[in-house]
Amino acid sequence: MARLHGREALITGLVPRLVGCGPDGRRVKFEFASHGPYVELIGGRGAGKTAVLEHLRDAYSQRIPQAHADLGAANLGMAGLAPFAPGTAPNASAVTDLLYYLEYQLHQRFRGATWRPKPLAPPPLRCPRLVYGLLAVTAWRVGDDKVPAPDLLAARAALAQLFIDSQPTPAARQALVNSLTSTVATMVTGLVGVPAPIDEVVKPLIETVGNRLLSPRLRRRAIGWWGGRKLNAVGDSWAQLTALSLNFRAGGPSRERAERHLVAALLADVRDYYGWWRRFNDDPGPLLLLDNAHTELGTLFLKLLCQAQHETIETTPDARTQPPDTRTQPVVVAAALGDENAHTPVGSVTETSGWTRPSTAGAPESWLLRLGLRPLTADHVMEMLIEARADSALSTPVTELSDGRPAVVAGLVAAATGREHGEPDLGALLGLGEGEPRTTVCSRLLDGLLPDPLARQRLTFFAAALDTPAAQHLSVAFPRGDGGVLPVPATLTYLRADHWSGGRRQGDDQAFVADRTLRVLLLHELRAAGPGVWAQVHRRLRSFYEDGGAASAERTVRGLHHALALGDRENVTRGLHRLFVKDHARPWLDALKLICAAPLPPDGLTPPRKPQDGCPTCAEHAPQAHQTHHAIGRLVDALWRQSAPAAVPRADRIDLVALQLTILATGSENDCCQDVLYRAHLTWPGELRRWRRAPDLTIPQGGDR
Repeated sequence: MARLHGREALITGLVPRLVGCGPDGRRVKFEFASHGPYVELIGGRGAGKTAVLEHLRDAYSQRIPQAHADLGAANLGMAGLAPFAPGTAPNASAVTDLLYYLEYQLHQRFRGATWRPKPLAPPPLRCPRLVYGLLAVTAWRVGDDKVPAPDLLAARAALAQLFIDSQPTPAARQALVNSLTSTVATMVTGLVGVPAPIDEVVKPLIETVGNRLLSPRLRRRAIGWWGGRKLNAVGDSWAQLTALSLNFRAGGPSRERAERHLVAALLADVRDYYGWWRRFNDDPGPLLLLDNAHTELGTLFLKLLCQAQHETIETTPDARTQPPDTRTQPVVVAAALGDENAHTPVGSVTETSGWTRPSTAGAPESWLLRLGLRPLTADHVMEMLIEARADSALSTPVTELSDGRPAVVAGLVAAATGREHGEPDLGALLGLGEGEPRTTVCSRLLDGLLPDPLARQRLTFFAAALDTPAAQHLSVAFPRGDGGVLPVPATLTYLRADHWSGGRRQGDDQAFVADRTLRVLLLHELRAAGPGVWAQVHRRLRSFYEDGGAASAERTVRGLHHALALGDRENVTRGLHRLFVKDHARPWLDALKLICAAPLPPDGLTPPRKPQDGCPTCAEHAPQAHQTHHAIGRLVDALWRQSAPAAVPRADRIDLVALQLTILATGSENDCCQDVLYRAHLTWPGELRRWRRAPDLTIPQGGDR
């Protein structure tokens, strides 16, 4: 199994201490004598959340009961299956669909941990309380067979899921479901088409289906447990289950209360399965892996889980059936989209989780231990390249381009595997393609980072914009054929929802796409669209700053940024020369950085014609101004090419940057400007050699303003 770098504290530390078993199947001492936390992994797109869950799923395969669900998928991750129940059905919800799916997976047989003798492989985990609760919710009013009601369809689908492993073929399973449906209908009314009171449906359904699924012992325990739930002020177990069904059908807070009881039933079933003998043997607990827990379903399910768990410490357990030190809750590892920097880093839980069990006065959400999946380091990337037998010289450029996002790193390392070693060329790696139609490495990376096709199409163009007004101006013409309402606000909302708006590596430009890694990939995609599209996009953006609004130094600089993206170095040099004689050194260097952060144009782009007239600034300040003009031009060319995301530090370019800064310092008549420019001559070459580039270069502190 491939190693997940930077996640060892979780995979070989925290999770084994919660489960009681390592990925190798060996016994691990439990960190908590009683219930531990539910773990929620937080990270942005490409942080490797899904990879961690899949690694844990494979590592514990056949060792412990486990269930894996994608809470962002309509079918919860079950390939080839449609959603279990229509969303409008009064007796089904996303939570019940999820619980049906978890119950099915937890019920599968497994071999057990390595210290267990083979003949003593444990029996599958059964959830009789949960099954009875789900059956009560599934209870339907019998409708017309010719036009089945939505709740009848949902009930049949749920029953089919319960019997998914009890019949050899789908046809046999469907026949059994139809038989049970008919049996319950006959027991309740005797006539198809005559509605039956819900309290007359619950008991026949549960008894009929329960007899098919559960042993008498499990049925007694399930009925006894529901009898003590107090959903109804009076009545036996059947009355409580009927109240559960009625609460569920009422919707709103009543439905959520019913769903909380169903989640509590799951926890109680797990506790019952791990009786005194399994606790005595330190049998490892079950593992629930929940992806996309930031979705509406995920947020609700974790809330219900924490509330149900919190209820267990608000009441005194019966020492005969549930000792207070029971270590039998399911171990939950959920993954959610969010800001990883706002939470405890996952690397800090190597020896201990640092989590403390909440008191009865604590908030239910205190049962969650939120951990941030921080970026990979250059050392991690180096290890991945070495393991893949790829060129280790790519370590720094891959780290810089990916900002340590595991998904981006893994894609680049895979692309570099098997290629000849030499000078690192990330541009070539991103452009590698395979299949028909040709899919590049860059495109595959964007598939994972931007799963929404419309948002990706828009962002491919909007990434060229330096601010929101420029993106608004661009959206009138690009993307072509986009008939959506307010595409820029919609895209901004998408960026915020997917945690792209903050940006991990924002430069001084504060571009529309603030995250530097995402912007680099999107601009590479735009470059692949061809020189014609590239030229049209940047001309429109340049005209926005040159033609619209009042003239200002900031608008001039942003217009020059797009002029350089079009290869118009002569007009860029003229503009910077004009600013050089008018401005102080520090704002001029700020302008230089933003302009030289312009993306390199695609091959085949025809550069604009050189102006026929001479430089006006040179004419006004001759003769020394010609030397300044020439130095600015050479400085722009060297710094621009050295600041390209895929560029590696080149000594000749870096030396040229230092030399031209020296010439500009010498040519300045202002002592303070000379000091700032000379300091830049001393510091910028070192930063460029350390892979820092425009617009992130540091402006030296000096005496001028």
